[in-house]
Amino acid sequence: MNDNQKNILIFTYYLIGAFLLSLLIINVARLFLLEKECGVDIVLQPAKIENENQICYSSNEISFIIESKNNFQIDKIRLKAIDNNGKILIRDIENSIAPAGTLQDAIHIEGYSEIKSIEFIPFIITRDKIKTCSTQSLIVDNPKKCSFLTLPKS
Repeated sequence: MNDNQKNILIFTYYLIGAFLLSLLIINVARLFLLEKECGVDIVLQPAKIENENQICYSSNEISFIIESKNNFQIDKIRLKAIDNNGKILIRDIENSIAPAGTLQDAIHIEGYSEIKSIEFIPFIITRDKIKTCSTQSLIVDNPKKCSFLTLPKS
């Protein structure tokens, strides 16, 4: 193999290496940029006390404690509840949830029959835009009725 062929071979290796390095940098940058996007990193779940989900309803309120397993803040939650008659309640909860934090609240409701489903839809603010993360929402079907001992008021 002469010097010219060696130089072409070395150049080819450097070119392939530079291409692979650029792919790596692009993928790492995408992970950091998408970190606060609506992705698989958003995990909401009901808090549990003595193995009981802390989401329930009564005739006049929906009470809940939900936990975030994220490494970033959830800026707002939209609560969507549907009763057995198909009547829909939508309330925005302006309280944020800190990284790996909890949110405890009670939403006043009136004129709703038995609640069939409650959905908690997370919102995040990224680049000064509010983004709805509906695919990562927490859905609780057939929530239980509250007993006065279920959720302590804060």
